[in-house]
Amino acid sequence: MAIWEALAPRRALTVHRARRWTSNLGLVMINTVAVRLLIPLTAVGLADMAERRGWGALHRFHLSPAWEIPLSVIALDLVIYSQHVLFHAVPALWRLHRVHHADLDFDVTTGLRFHTIEILLSFGLKLAAILVLGPSPWAVLIFEVLLNATSMFNHSNVRMPMWCDLRISLVPFAEQVVVDGYIPYNAEISVAEQEVDRNRLLLKRAQVEPFPNITVNAGYMRQYTAIENIGIINLSAPLPLWNKNQGNISAAVANVTKASANVATIRNTIAKQMADARGRYRAADQLVVRYEEKIIPLARESVKVIQEAFDQGQFDFLRLLQAQRALIESQLGYISALETRWMTAAELAGLAQVEAFP
Repeated sequence: MAIWEALAPRRALTVHRARRWTSNLGLVMINTVAVRLLIPLTAVGLADMAERRGWGALHRFHLSPAWEIPLSVIALDLVIYSQHVLFHAVPALWRLHRVHHADLDFDVTTGLRFHTIEILLSFGLKLAAILVLGPSPWAVLIFEVLLNATSMFNHSNVRMPMWCDLRISLVPFAEQVVVDGYIPYNAEISVAEQEVDRNRLLLKRAQVEPFPNITVNAGYMRQYTAIENIGIINLSAPLPLWNKNQGNISAAVANVTKASANVATIRNTIAKQMADARGRYRAADQLVVRYEEKIIPLARESVKVIQEAFDQGQFDFLRLLQAQRALIESQLGYISALETRWMTAAELAGLAQVEAFP
């Protein structure tokens, strides 16, 4: 993938490769040493041990390799996918996973850039899954190869034919993947989530605050019999035994609820906008394909046939002009469809807050 990037890059990098690769590959070396020192066991080696000792659920069914290997690969992939979802959903784990998303540019080494603790947790989870499932060593080897190969391919900055690039790049914008993979990183959602965190801190402060709600009243009274002016100030404070700052706590709880609801509202709004844009993109893409595969080839063939008939005197010049006009109109329609496709692609890129779509 690195050679492919060098020969046919999708776009020019904004940060010098040497600077980023030194950082990313240095992190890979640290992670490799940490795993080998703290967990001196490979996934394939553990699968071999489990197979020889009969550990794992799959060994109870005595499946043939034709069934066992695909089931094992799918099960292990589901485990890694679930782990990925957790690292995005749990704040403490997301802090670790942000190392992967904090890369200053995007190429094949981005798929290898992970926090050391995340690598250790991921490797430990993988080993636990192997012990529970009991996949064969061949299944684990195939899964490891596929996992790393697809990770590097998905993160690579490589140029492909336009028809292939568009269809592969459309996959990440499908259904739930949009919600899980792009929307959580939207800046509007990040701001709303920070507001939720701020209100939660205010709630914690209200819960531990030792002072009750204090009410202050001031007044004035004049006694005409004694001709005296009297100022009155009343201070009232409910005993914490009964009050415990419940007014401020209730207000803080309401603010947290409101901020959380705002996050959900923004997320749903962005999801709807992306779904609408994706629908328009797919419609324009299908129209482009129809122009490329049917409409324009038929119009060109029609012009060719009528041109030959005109040269032989079978059609008049007006019939030839009509065929040429139909070809030009189909080409203009094709250009319009291309414009719509790329405009919606730019809209999707803006909503997903990625540099370009595809």
